[in-house]
Amino acid sequence: MIELADQLVLMLDEGNPDAGDPIKVFGLKTAGARDVASAIQTIVGGRDGRRIHVYGDTTMNSVLVRAGIEDMPVVEKLIQNLDGNVNQLNTVRAFPLKF
Repeated sequence: MIELADQLVLMLDEGNPDAGDPIKVFGLKTAGARDVASAIQTIVGGRDGRRIHVYGDTTMNSVLVRAGIEDMPVVEKLIQNLDGNVNQLNTVRAFPLKF
């Protein structure tokens, strides 16, 4: 929890033009926070010169995101997809064999 608070303070304290961008915390159900944060940064982070700050907190399994208003819905949808697809990847299926 303290690690997440420290990261939030750093994001709020930055002296850059993105400082006014909204910050949102996404709790994850199945996916790992650091994996999701890394994927978001890789996929969306440097797109069209936009800056998206992402931090994965493993203690609370949450992703902290600062992004522009136009980027936040894209990030939110991506997080939902990454968090939801873990169940599909971990599904065990049994197939009866004839021989």
